Amino acid sequence: MRVLIFNIFLIGTCCYAFLSGGAPERIVASLFPAASAISVVWGRQISNAFVRPAYGLLAIDMALLIALIAVALRAKRDWTMTVAAMQLIMVSVHLARILNPDTIRPVYTVMLALWRWPMVLLLAVGTYQHHYRLKRNGRHRFWSG
Repeated sequence: MRVLIFNIFLIGTCCYAFLSGGAPERIVASLFPAASAISVVWGRQISNAFVRPAYGLLAIDMALLIALIAVALRAKRDWTMTVAAMQLIMVSVHLARILNPDTIRPVYTVMLALWRWPMVLLLAVGTYQHHYRLKRNGRHRFWSG
């Protein structure tokens, strides 16, 4: 049930970001569902996360981290750096599990799912802030530099 609720939350937030966000919001709104959809391919690994590290999910999370860092370094948005930091925590959880196989297995699984919620929420908040600045100022730069 929580997976269904999260997917509705993700799709709704990404649609909102596509309709009301700037370029950074739209990029992140395309990255999140893409990573989620690709993760379905390795979905078996989530159920096996109690047994061994989910290397396929680690690869997806690493690629997402690199893309989020690229957006965060260029975007004129504060929320993007926070989202990239949260993704770095997720990658660190994978690495901790690989380096220490005795890591409490349920904690590993929960940590993989936990950070996705606030990351999507930050996308919604960032989109709202962008939309509000546009209404107030009429224009807003997407990228720094």
